[in-house]
Amino acid sequence: MSNVVYLRSRRREIEQPIRTTSPVPRIVQQIRYRNKHEKNSIVLVSGDTGEGKSRFAGWLVTTMDPGFLESWRNGLPRISISPLPLIQAFRNDVLSPGNFWFIDEPRDVKNTKWQTDVAEAVRDVFTEGRVSGVNVIVCTTMKKKLQNDLRDLAHYWVRMESPGNCEIRKFKPKLKWFHGEAVEIRVPRLLERLRNVPMPIDEFEQLYRPLRLGNFKEITDLWMKKFAKKGYIK
Repeated sequence: MSNVVYLRSRRREIEQPIRTTSPVPRIVQQIRYRNKHEKNSIVLVSGDTGEGKSRFAGWLVTTMDPGFLESWRNGLPRISISPLPLIQAFRNDVLSPGNFWFIDEPRDVKNTKWQTDVAEAVRDVFTEGRVSGVNVIVCTTMKKKLQNDLRDLAHYWVRMESPGNCEIRKFKPKLKWFHGEAVEIRVPRLLERLRNVPMPIDEFEQLYRPLRLGNFKEITDLWMKKFAKKGYIK
């Protein structure tokens, strides 16, 4: 983690040169603080294909949750492309404070239904769940503007700029007046910028690759069935 470079504000970026070493990133500090006080944390990672969303998520979960890879080795990976396994994990009491669950967006999602389903499921689970201090990280291709359900759900928003480089914002409540009534909205405020975030350890890449391949097969099988139904292929 010592190679991560971070910038906390534009003013500081101007006043000070970028350092090649840095203390623990603020997002790590804050999530640890929240977990210590039995608060859950939800992190959104957005960006286009190839900008390093999964790389950042892999780095964060393996840095903060030593048991993440261990659960994978034991055949109970805390990673999925839908919220259903997360719900099952809560039902079976397999998550402990400080644990991470990684929800990776299916390839080529072109509508907001998946984002809405994830937001509603995670919100319901955390509202009714018995475990506090658990963290969920969600990767999505929605880069410039988050879908409203995801925006209302998250505590942190990581916007990938390129592999290893990102801008991190923290959602904070703010009151706005509409037609004489105060309405609370959540505004993403800049927390820090990270540069040169390292790759996840090799074992994460080795375990993650089959998930991507399975994801690809699921998508291609779906399209093959659609084409066959329309008579394009036999």
